[in-house]
Amino acid sequence: MREMTKVHRVSAAALTAAREVLKRYQLVPRPGDFPGRVNGMTAGEAHVAIVIDYATNAFKVALLRPEIFYWQVALRSRRVDPVQIVNFLKKVVDTLAEVPQYGPRDRPPVAYWEYPVDFGPGIPHQMPLSKSAMEATRYLWHYYQISPYANPLPTEEAERIILAQIIEAGLGMDRAVSAAPLAQFYLERVKEGQATEKEIRKCFRKLGIILAYLPTFSDLREETMLLT
Repeated sequence: MREMTKVHRVSAAALTAAREVLKRYQLVPRPGDFPGRVNGMTAGEAHVAIVIDYATNAFKVALLRPEIFYWQVALRSRRVDPVQIVNFLKKVVDTLAEVPQYGPRDRPPVAYWEYPVDFGPGIPHQMPLSKSAMEATRYLWHYYQISPYANPLPTEEAERIILAQIIEAGLGMDRAVSAAPLAQFYLERVKEGQATEKEIRKCFRKLGIILAYLPTFSDLREETMLLT
């Protein structure tokens, strides 16, 4: 049986999602023995964020950003060889491949919400939910008994969709995954010796822009935070 330690490092994306979840829902750790049970788990934001990080790989994705900055600086100072570039781009591809994604035949669940009245008629807007949000929801439901503070929905399935929608707003993993084809393309070009230094710089700049959309802490130098 695993056990929670007293200090935890979490990503800004997972912590943002956890805080939003805890505003609407009461979470109580499930009692008794069950597969994957973690001894000492609480319903505090740190433990909820850890579960979301584990379900979505958001923590490892967050750690890519300072590394991208490092390689951008290294390229400017010409302290990089192709092998190092290949190794890092492969790390990007492998890390993003661990983010939950739908298969080609999967149909993502859809959440509905209405625009504010000031923006016009209340026409429901459809929002497909990412595989990351659905996996985080599944993990939270596995570890916790979850109930809304107010206005419970008639079915557990409907409640899961709302929970996934809340998590979706804080994560941003689908945008991060969009960097995978870019990294794979330049990985192959560097391995074949076809990528120029200008192209590699362009690649890292684009990777940085894509991952910049992920939530951050107030101190932009921090990609993860220690919580007690």
